[in-house]
Amino acid sequence: MTEKSKAKSAKSGKKNPTQARSVKTVDAILEASIRILRKFGPDGFNTNRIAEIAGVSVGSVYQFFGNKNVILDEVFTRFITESSRQVVETIFREEGGDLKAVIRRVIEGIFDRFEAQNILSAKVVQNVIQTGGLDRFKKEEDRLSKLILEGLNQHGISIGPKNPEQALRICIQAVRVMVTSYFVNPDHYDRQVVIDEVCDLLYQYLKPRN
Repeated sequence: MTEKSKAKSAKSGKKNPTQARSVKTVDAILEASIRILRKFGPDGFNTNRIAEIAGVSVGSVYQFFGNKNVILDEVFTRFITESSRQVVETIFREEGGDLKAVIRRVIEGIFDRFEAQNILSAKVVQNVIQTGGLDRFKKEEDRLSKLILEGLNQHGISIGPKNPEQALRICIQAVRVMVTSYFVNPDHYDRQVVIDEVCDLLYQYLKPRN
């Protein structure tokens, strides 16, 4: 690990695993954390329970993560990164369809994944904001906008804005806010209405200009 990586890990409260066994331990800790969030929510989230479900000692948990908030941040970051990967795969994998169809496939896929994971809550989001997780997601947005544009171009799908990459970045940010709002306060929204409105909003913004 470089000195820069060491400094970054120390600041974040997370130790990056360097050996296969360490990577396996970290993965077990994060998988246990997801299971706890699904079953007990953030109120039932603590390092003792994480260690028990992961099959490791509490000391091993603290060896890689300074506290439970750092674990929450890492869970969220990995989840967003994986979700981004699936968005790109959806665009590249699906053949046929116009811009409107692609947008709907992507948005429905995002909602399905968030519902399946069931880890998002107001407390989790608040923790991520406090630990700078959203700043890291902004870097993911830059990468994702480039990949989405590449996928659209591959399928011969054009979009209207003069700066396509920047327009897609704006769309990603808007979707992040709207999806987060929905899953933090699901009782305030109708799922299908939200999906329909988000799809229409994105299409009206991205559709080719005459």
